[in-house]
Amino acid sequence: MKTDENPNSLLDLRALVRAFVRPRALLLLIAGLLLYGGTYLLGTFGSPVRADGVGYMIYLPAWVVHHSFGVEEAAVARFGEEVPVWTGCGREGEEGRMVDKYGMGAGVMALPFFLVAHFLTWWMQAPGAPEWWAYQFPMDGWSGFYPHAMGLSGLFWMWVGAVVSHWHLRRYFSRGTAAWTVVLLGFGTNLLHYMASESVLSHGYSYALFALLLVAVDRWRRGEGGWKTAVFAGCVAGMIGMVRASNLAFVPCALLWGAGEGKAWRTRLLRGWRDLLVAGACCAAVFSFQLWTWKCMSGHWVLNAYGVKGEGFDWLHPEIVNVLFSLRGGVFFWCPVLLTGVAGLFMRRGASRAPWRWAVVVYALLQLWVVASWHDWPYGGGFGHRGFIETYALWVFPMAAWMEWCEGRERWVRWLNLAFCLGCVAWCLFFMKLYFVRELSYYGLDRQALFDIFYCRFCAIREWGRAILGR
Repeated sequence: MKTDENPNSLLDLRALVRAFVRPRALLLLIAGLLLYGGTYLLGTFGSPVRADGVGYMIYLPAWVVHHSFGVEEAAVARFGEEVPVWTGCGREGEEGRMVDKYGMGAGVMALPFFLVAHFLTWWMQAPGAPEWWAYQFPMDGWSGFYPHAMGLSGLFWMWVGAVVSHWHLRRYFSRGTAAWTVVLLGFGTNLLHYMASESVLSHGYSYALFALLLVAVDRWRRGEGGWKTAVFAGCVAGMIGMVRASNLAFVPCALLWGAGEGKAWRTRLLRGWRDLLVAGACCAAVFSFQLWTWKCMSGHWVLNAYGVKGEGFDWLHPEIVNVLFSLRGGVFFWCPVLLTGVAGLFMRRGASRAPWRWAVVVYALLQLWVVASWHDWPYGGGFGHRGFIETYALWVFPMAAWMEWCEGRERWVRWLNLAFCLGCVAWCLFFMKLYFVRELSYYGLDRQALFDIFYCRFCAIREWGRAILGR
């Protein structure tokens, strides 16, 4: 059932503000904040800025504290001359310049939060403050308020992405279907975990940008907004590249939105060539800041620090089965609710009602091939596979199509779907809890570990039953 939302209000500021203050949106934000607070109050994972997050966020102290476009001063001030490899920073080339293999986009999006932390740190430097004043930290960009400012920025942008996805879904689906789909996405996948417990990575930022770009492309496809929509889409596309350059592959895939309409879609592309040029120019203008940063760091306008560090792809031998189903990082093992999206791709809907189909199929297959071909296909580790979180911005549409199809079926179909979805949520939250308390390894599971997890709980339930019966 199509939503009754005003079709011209997708980028209307007041309408978007109302979307962010609705109870369902606030529920997801509260859940993220509670999990974030529990994570760092209990000290489960240490500092919010760790591992890859250091490489994404090191630009902030470099810009604000050291007033530099390079990362060398910030890295040396934090770690000394021996910068750990896991930060993504290292000296390369004959000149031994310090380069960062991660893009600067996540740092740009976290900058407002960092500036607030910088102000609070400065404000707390009260002259003559009593010795018991506990909140005096050095203004080095790493201590006190800074890590949590960066952590909360990742949480905020992941939340923005979820709200925008819900907002966009309501253009094509009923209120209930849109809300239920986003709830499943939040609690039935690893999205909530990377929203709160490991938020200082690129995925939350990319997810929000993907969702915003889809809204803009959909609006442009309908002929709404004109050059303003093109400027907005171009700037978002440029930010996508700044966060993670490889994610620029999503931009042409997003233009496949509406490709099922055939001639109408092709006509729109041909007639909108001026808008495409405007969007391309804006994308290039925004991405030029990344090029300038690479120039300042390495002396070259284009930098592939991944290749320099010996990391690359094996395009002819992708680990597709492992990526999808393995115990270590299989997408559908850890987040089985995503299987509803696979089913949703086969739901028959008119081209005008399912403009997302080709964009979803093409980008999902492309991303699967890229991730499965990477030399380290589990992406190191984490809770589930984190290489597809950005793709959730697209994947919610076939998920919603499946939910809507089930709503129109017999009662037993609806109940069976409800049982499956709730079971998937319970499965995901169960393993999230194990990961939270470190019973689950950063590198996932093997068969013996999986058996031990369930056998241990079976024994506990058996002993509890015996105790009850014995009484």
